[in-house]
Amino acid sequence: MAAAVATILTGVYTKRPFAMAPYMGENAFFTYAVVLALGVSWSVALGAVFVAGLIFLVVTLAGVRKAVTEAIPPFLSASWAVAIGLFLLFIGMANAGISLPGIPGAPVVAGNFSSLNVIVVLVGLVVTLYLLIKRVLGSILIGIVVTMVLGFILGFLGFGESFPKAVPQVFGPLPNWGEVFLKLDIVGALSTVVLIPII
Repeated sequence: MAAAVATILTGVYTKRPFAMAPYMGENAFFTYAVVLALGVSWSVALGAVFVAGLIFLVVTLAGVRKAVTEAIPPFLSASWAVAIGLFLLFIGMANAGISLPGIPGAPVVAGNFSSLNVIVVLVGLVVTLYLLIKRVLGSILIGIVVTMVLGFILGFLGFGESFPKAVPQVFGPLPNWGEVFLKLDIVGALSTVVLIPII
């Protein structure tokens, strides 16, 4: 919903063909670091996002953001993108079973590479990388589709418990927006624990 509204407003008011969406690195940080790791409730975390957005807006309107951005060396700015990408890669590897929670002294350990789940992910990754190297148009999307189709085939044949056994419903019931709309806890977000992620 946020992406749709932002994209429409961008097209209407700026006449630019840009698709706007929430920052994916921020989404992962919100979910895994703030809510799951710190144990902060989602309503308080939403309040923190709101407060952070207000701070960002003030900093932008005051011209501070532009000054800070121009003062940061290009290589350092690029390193942030790489770091966020590695963070998302780490989450993806954990979800795929390639890496697992480790033991004391080792944060992660290798997953079961004989698992069909891991094999399918690796096959999809190899296909995607090959297409990228060959500069095939839409290589990432093709890799996603290949991985999905392979998972469907294995699921239909009865292999692997996590593979779908039937075609999922594309359009499900609309979410109940009343459960989350304006349910952000701004007061709770101003606590010391939550102020750290905001900063």
